[in-house]
Amino acid sequence: MTKRSTQIIFSLILSATVFLASSEKIFAHSIQPSITEIEVETGESFKGFVKFTNTETKTIDIKISTENYLPQEGEIAAGTIFVKTEKSSFRIGIDQTVKIPYTVSIPETTIPGSYFNVIVFEETTDHSTDESPIGVNSGLGALLAIHALSPIEDTKKTLHRDLDTSLKIITKGIPFLSPLKFSLTVTNPTNFAITPYSDIRVNNAKGGKEPVELTLNAKGEKLYPGKSISKEFEVNSRSLYDFISPRTIVARTYTNMSNNFVEISKSVSNTDLLLVIPILAIILIVIFRSAKKIKPKKKKSRKG
Repeated sequence: MTKRSTQIIFSLILSATVFLASSEKIFAHSIQPSITEIEVETGESFKGFVKFTNTETKTIDIKISTENYLPQEGEIAAGTIFVKTEKSSFRIGIDQTVKIPYTVSIPETTIPGSYFNVIVFEETTDHSTDESPIGVNSGLGALLAIHALSPIEDTKKTLHRDLDTSLKIITKGIPFLSPLKFSLTVTNPTNFAITPYSDIRVNNAKGGKEPVELTLNAKGEKLYPGKSISKEFEVNSRSLYDFISPRTIVARTYTNMSNNFVEISKSVSNTDLLLVIPILAIILIVIFRSAKKIKPKKKKSRKG
C-alpha cells in the first residue's frame, strides 16, 4: 500500500490557521504544519503529527479536539471525522514545543472523495480578577485535507476522465481586423477537491507559425465538488493562411492527482469569411465603376 503526505497551500482557504468562531481572544502560537494534504486508501490508515509551540510568556494549558471543516464556507461544522489524536490535553512551558501524533483512519465503506478535518487547540486560562471572573477560551487548528481513494492508484489515474470540459466559440474573428474569441470551462463532478490546469494551443497547421499558447487556472486554485472554473480568451490573427484554412483549438486539462489529461478540441472554420470576401469584392467593383461613370470629363481647349 502506498500512502503520501504533502504540505500544500490552499488558495481558496483564507488563512493558514483555523480559528474557532467562538474565540474571544487570539493568541500567537505556532503550529507546524498548519495545512497537510493526505492521500489514503479506504480501509487503511495514516499516521502523522503536528508541532505546537508556545510563544507566550507564560506556561499554558491546551485542550485538543477534532472537528469537521468546510473550506468553502471557512467554518467548522458537523460532519465525518476521520482523525484522532493520541493526546486530549497538555501543559506547555514558555518557548517549548510539543509533538502531537495523530491517526487518520478511513473505513472501507467511505465514499471516495475529499474530506476536511481540523485538529483544534484551545487554550484554557483561568482569571481570578473581578474584571474577568470567567475563563477565556481561544483556539486555532491544523487543517487536514484527506483524499480517500479506492483503490489508491486507479482513482488517481482515472480521475481526469470524470472532468466536464466545454470549449465554446464566441466569435470567429476576421484576420487582421478582429480577434478569435472563445471560452473554456472545467466542471468538477467528482467528490474530490482538485487543482485543474489546462494547457491551450491555437494553431493553423498550414500557417507555418508557432502556435499561440494559453493557460486556464495558472494560479492553481482549488476546484471543489460541483464547482466550475471558466475563462474567455482572445487570439489575434496576423496570417493570410487564416483566411483559407481553419484554425484548431486544443485544450488539455490535468489534475494535481496525476500527469494524465483529458483533451478537447475544436476547429474554427473560415467558411463565413470565404462567403464575405466575394460579396465585398462585388461591392467594391460596383463602387469603382459607379465612381468612374460620374467622373467629370475634361474640357477640350479651343485652338485660336
